[in-house]
Amino acid sequence: MAKVGFLRTGVELLDRLLGGGLSPGSLCIVVGEPLGGKELIALEFFCEGLRLGGGSVYVTTVNFAEEVESEIASLGVDLSKYKGSDPRYRIIDLYRPTVDFSVEDSDTVTYVPAPTDLAALSSKIVDAMLKLSHLNHVRIVLDSLSSLMSLASSKSALRFMSFIKAKVQLSSNILLTTLERKLADDAETEVILHLANTLIILEKNRVEVRRRGKTPVEIKVKLSDRKIVEAATSIRNKDKRSEGS
Repeated sequence: MAKVGFLRTGVELLDRLLGGGLSPGSLCIVVGEPLGGKELIALEFFCEGLRLGGGSVYVTTVNFAEEVESEIASLGVDLSKYKGSDPRYRIIDLYRPTVDFSVEDSDTVTYVPAPTDLAALSSKIVDAMLKLSHLNHVRIVLDSLSSLMSLASSKSALRFMSFIKAKVQLSSNILLTTLERKLADDAETEVILHLANTLIILEKNRVEVRRRGKTPVEIKVKLSDRKIVEAATSIRNKDKRSEGS
């Protein structure tokens, strides 16, 4: 069970590493290799918000909205339960308009005309948060920050992330975004990483969690049937491990 004031991620192992979950009003960046589990965490985080009676927003830059819906269904979540006259989720699609200019918004799916238009994206995210503001702690997923940074300048990406984080913080919502490992080592990206309250780093068979004011912890893991499960017997405190070596 998540501690009071924490929001479960939907991944039991991560919640244990995080001491219960993520804090409302915070930014979490999930760093890892392509197809290394980042997207699974993002999807589970989105779905967990719906399971717990909250609202969720999924911003996709690399897949069509229909593909995101299909991935969510594969996790056993029936989105039709959360539509109705007052939908509890929104999907913001930046990808389809790059190949299909005729798309139109619906109650649950909205489009941004150009993936480089971060002002329009900011507006769509804020609008989605407002429409879901009657629900507790709206979860916003951005998949992926890597794509935005490849299309926009680093300064534009920093301004965008700073703005969205401030909006999330003021509203006690929560933002989770994914980032490719190779970009995390870039000097310009490091500034954006400093905005994060939590970093979740996936490296092959290892997960490391870094939080402000907390000692980093890590654990050996494996991907099994679309789940991230423990491959070791205990959580390691990085500082204590280093002291003992």
